[in-house]
Amino acid sequence: MATSINIKNTSKNLGNYIFSKIPYVSVDLGTTNTIVYIKGKGVVFNEPTVMIRDLRNGTIYSYGKSALIIEERLNRNYSSIRPLKSGVISDFRATYEYLEQVILDVFPSTKEKGVFVMAVPSRITKLELKAMKAIAHRLGFPYVFIEEEVKMSALGVGVDIFSNRATLVVDIGGGTTDIAIIASGNVVSSRSVKIAGRYFDEKIQKYLRDKYLVNISMHFAERLKVNQLDLTLSQTDERAKELIYVYGEDVITRLPKKVKVKRFEIVKAILPSIRRIGIEIHALIESAPAQLVGDIKRNGMFLAGGGSLLLGLDSYFEEKFKLEVSVGDAPLTSVIDGTMKYDDIIAERLSDYENWLALEEIYLGGY
Repeated sequence: MATSINIKNTSKNLGNYIFSKIPYVSVDLGTTNTIVYIKGKGVVFNEPTVMIRDLRNGTIYSYGKSALIIEERLNRNYSSIRPLKSGVISDFRATYEYLEQVILDVFPSTKEKGVFVMAVPSRITKLELKAMKAIAHRLGFPYVFIEEEVKMSALGVGVDIFSNRATLVVDIGGGTTDIAIIASGNVVSSRSVKIAGRYFDEKIQKYLRDKYLVNISMHFAERLKVNQLDLTLSQTDERAKELIYVYGEDVITRLPKKVKVKRFEIVKAILPSIRRIGIEIHALIESAPAQLVGDIKRNGMFLAGGGSLLLGLDSYFEEKFKLEVSVGDAPLTSVIDGTMKYDDIIAERLSDYENWLALEEIYLGGY
């Protein structure tokens, strides 16, 4: 039984023993997607963070991929719910219900639960941290650890976060972009901005609605972003003049509509947002001590998160900051990959869990 282990008498060097007795589950609860990892099984869930509620009886009708398929085709008896907005929980009840469905799906109800690690944005409030821990405990996990997404992302894309030399990491997720300087295993300083994947999609929607009077779905906007966006294009490039067909609804008549737009217009739609992220990166570097800035010049910038896959983004930042910019091999799963590599640290904390809780309680102001 997991709860019968005498954690106090367990040595920090016995992390492997601990994890052989207690299940280790980590969750990247993102605005766009949720990923769940179970030690020994690997990634067991990677689906959209969305669910459909049946308004007639209040039950969950669908969640994940199946919910995404029907999200924009619902009748009045059903409601689409996204528990997170811009990287923060907008509906705690929905968050619990969503995670409950996911955990029931991937974790046998008869199996005793153990360690639960959840990655959260850097600028999450203390109240939100407490709420996240409460949700995890309510799901039945006795040992709960909350880690910063940007730190886990850095570890996931291959950054040596325990090095004394500082590294600049930019994690562009679905709801927020977290920017951090990491050294000696800690986030030295950070900034967070609510500009990321879904925000880019909304800007593409708005641009086409304002200029061409056509409404398009978020899914179609995302496809345009992924398939047509190229930040290396300039307005004079021949490829920038390529025409793209866009299908949607006429704003005035509400009838189906097809328009032709130039490829560069997709760049124009989100370029101001990319520049705002650049301003935040510049502000963080500017506020850092000279020694850390020297380390950043030496180590360069690392991009993580799904937003780092935007075509030409690495080149854009290289040109702007005169730094070497690297993108991880699997940026979409960088956070969960980081939690996989972090289990030894969690084992050390678990071996002295009561003291760890005492320190955390001081930080959270009494949990």
